[in-house]
Amino acid sequence: MGMYGTLWRVSDGDLEELTRHPERVERFLFGGLPPLEEERRGVLGFISRFTPVKITKPVEWTPDASSGFTRARAELDLEKAWHGLHFLFTGTAWEGDEPACFLISGGDALGDEIGDSVPRVLRPPQVQRFAAFLVELSRDELARRYDPERMAALEIYREVPQADESEIRREHLLQASDSLRRFIGEAADAGDAVVILVA
Repeated sequence: MGMYGTLWRVSDGDLEELTRHPERVERFLFGGLPPLEEERRGVLGFISRFTPVKITKPVEWTPDASSGFTRARAELDLEKAWHGLHFLFTGTAWEGDEPACFLISGGDALGDEIGDSVPRVLRPPQVQRFAAFLVELSRDELARRYDPERMAALEIYREVPQADESEIRREHLLQASDSLRRFIGEAADAGDAVVILVA
């Protein structure tokens, strides 16, 4: 089925909260029901100490009240284009120097494993470096770096596509790079962090 790449913009306040409470990362990124914590106060909390029954309540946390958001500020779904973009940025399947490699490495682990991967966070200085890197790469340069034979050899794609399919694939990657450049640029301008998950 393949792995999908998704990025989220996260404010400083939310990142601080998520760093202190990594169990909240998945809910923050994907939404869903609030996590529960054991009730330890009041009469019910006192009684629960003497029984095997545990009384829980939803964790009270509203992500960054100053931002007005109840989830991450914005999200970019690269679907499967993340791997082709990494190749265009680094010339490799899995390696590369920072900030070119930031789609698949670099930054700090954040929270628990989701799928087969742990989300990573690029902090604002790293986001700014990534934004500057992406601005320097023109569409023409990225198009020149597109090499379907090499990408198939590195198992980024299963096989070398036919000429017309190859052109469609190249254009898809260039459009994805445009979206990524805008997304990272807006995050850098706002001073946001960016969470990345490839899973």
